Amino acid sequence: MSGDGLDNKKKIAADCFRKGNDAMEKQNFDYAVEMHSSAVQLVPDNLMFRQTLRGCERRLYGNNKKGAAFARFRLRLKRIRGKIRKARSKSNWTALDQAAEIGLTVNPWNAQLNADMADACFNLGFTEIAEYGYKSAVENDPENRGFLEKLGEIYELRGNYSQAIDCWKKISKLVPNDGKVRAKITGLEATRVMDHGGYEGAKTTQEVKKTAYDDYKLTSDKHVPDAVAGPGVSVEADLLRAIRKNPADKGSYLKLAEIYRKSKDFAKADEILQKAFEATGSADFNIRQMIEDVELDRRKHEIDLAKSFVKDEAGKKNMEALKRELHQREIEVFAGRVERYPMDANLKYELAVRYMKSKDYKKAIPLLQQATVDQRRESKVRVALGKCFIAEKQVKLGRYQFEKAIEKLNAHDDPPLYCEANYILARLCEDASDIDKAEKCFSDVLSVDYNYKDTRERLERLQRGTGGQPDGESGET
Repeated sequence: MSGDGLDNKKKIAADCFRKGNDAMEKQNFDYAVEMHSSAVQLVPDNLMFRQTLRGCERRLYGNNKKGAAFARFRLRLKRIRGKIRKARSKSNWTALDQAAEIGLTVNPWNAQLNADMADACFNLGFTEIAEYGYKSAVENDPENRGFLEKLGEIYELRGNYSQAIDCWKKISKLVPNDGKVRAKITGLEATRVMDHGGYEGAKTTQEVKKTAYDDYKLTSDKHVPDAVAGPGVSVEADLLRAIRKNPADKGSYLKLAEIYRKSKDFAKADEILQKAFEATGSADFNIRQMIEDVELDRRKHEIDLAKSFVKDEAGKKNMEALKRELHQREIEVFAGRVERYPMDANLKYELAVRYMKSKDYKKAIPLLQQATVDQRRESKVRVALGKCFIAEKQVKLGRYQFEKAIEKLNAHDDPPLYCEANYILARLCEDASDIDKAEKCFSDVLSVDYNYKDTRERLERLQRGTGGQPDGESGET
């Protein structure tokens, strides 16, 4: 599919998502499910779309844990099962995904349908959504070994070894005499420690196992169990008790999620926010935004972890793919927020910066122009706007933005931005043979940072009257 076609689909999906959210606020859940379903069908790799749809479906049935009336569901389920079998036999994962989603609009708690959706998404490469689907399947059928194994495999694949271990321990309780399950747990514990604990230099397997056990014990001891921790002993336990006491109060959910987020336990943060999402009616945009923030933080953390394990070309490609996914997701998140809060200049600036990173300057420019109304960030915004105009070969417009930015800049408030703006403006003045202005800007840079790039060399050439660029250098900024 062409880039324009994909962008058009995303725009339509975003519009459906917005209409669905508006319908949720008005308690019109039938229409909300219809709109969110359309968004999922148009952009199937968007986790937030799926999560919001599922929360909306549950609200449609008053969180009854059963879905539509059984007689109606049984008739539709028979047809849906036929479509699922047909799609699976042909490895048509898109059709399988769509059929499972149709079933989930009738009963969003059905464990097998959640697993079917997850299986389809896994084969389509949507591993985050596959994880979400299998988590839902396990929640609704906690003793299903097949679901637990699949969820554990996805956790392991994504490097979430502690959660993978939890899945296999649950399986061990179901089949306590299975040696393969015990071996799997031991192997995962060792892998988790070697991957995150820096024990690659362990001399023997037993040494790794011992360290793995010690590390696991220490990790477990960080959180005092709710059953034994009295009030005031554990903030986590206090907040969990508060949630049980008043599940409709979003404040306790948000505080607990922030604790998990700061400790980089993103899985727990997401889990508690999903519960808040359901408990408060799925229409609270503060919760939705925090879920998005946790997702972005988790993606950034995964990239940071990947950097330390890049050892070959395949590893580099994997890390670059993670960066591209993060970048695209940031654009989706900020585009949605800009649409939701059209008067927020900072959101427009953040979205524009992402477009600049993609060299999509035509989309960044109007956002930055609108963002200049925020006087607190005007200088920063105008520097970005100037760069966009230069990239679009609109040099005069670019120079004007840098001149306006410098009027507002203070060398003591933001030295790096002050130097950058003056340096680029000086280069533009060089190209325009405006020597006096170029000398002044270069001098202003040196007054703050005497070693900034090649500023001294350029200023000395101008003062000698030789001007021009160093050998082999263009006039681009």
